Amino acid sequence: MIIKRSILALIVLASLGQSHRELAAHGTPRGILEIDWAPEHVARTISAGYPDSLGLYALPRRGLPTVETIDGRRCISGSFFAFDVEDAFAFDVDERVELELVFDRTRTTAVQYAYDRNGVAEAIAEIVIEPNANTRWHRETLVLERARFANRGMAGTDIALVAGGALWPAAEDESNTLTLCDLRLKRTGTTPEAPATGELDLEIVDSGARPRPGSIFPVPPFLRGVCAPRWVERLRPCRLG
Repeated sequence: MIIKRSILALIVLASLGQSHRELAAHGTPRGILEIDWAPEHVARTISAGYPDSLGLYALPRRGLPTVETIDGRRCISGSFFAFDVEDAFAFDVDERVELELVFDRTRTTAVQYAYDRNGVAEAIAEIVIEPNANTRWHRETLVLERARFANRGMAGTDIALVAGGALWPAAEDESNTLTLCDLRLKRTGTTPEAPATGELDLEIVDSGARPRPGSIFPVPPFLRGVCAPRWVERLRPCRLG
């Protein structure tokens, strides 16, 4: 199994395009590049040569991301984009958020998206864009359940988009990129109020009892085996008593 994975990794690395190396030259290991495209309520838009964010990755093969005006719309084209939602608009919330996206359907076929969500490690889904000769634009309204937006994506972002073809190293056609021409966010304002908090003053005293192997001091039963959920993992503190 290890040998098979190593061979697959070598195949993928051998197939990476020039755009990976171009983006990697921007001073960070993942080649993070900030894009001059900031719709309302978005603090930063980034791309990367070796992106891995919120469960999504990409293999860019068609050069650096671009910003251009298409029929009066300011659009971005590339394999991967991530968006940092303004903290003043939404930070560490827990509510349904509407995300409206407008794609150029002549340059976009399928898109994977992910967002920082409460309660799950990876909130990923797909948008399929069908051809339509009557209009160039595809408008997609997504309902992001239990959005959190706590800057837990790559480089402190909250939402990620990847062109469907960029998930595969062999795709070098137009499916390797997407063209996004608008992004709008709408909150529902239903985040519950945080419960009241208090302080715990815990004093641990050696009772003289012989501790179990591996123990340092006795621990009250209510603190034993506490499980703390996190974004990509679950941690269980060591039981000390």
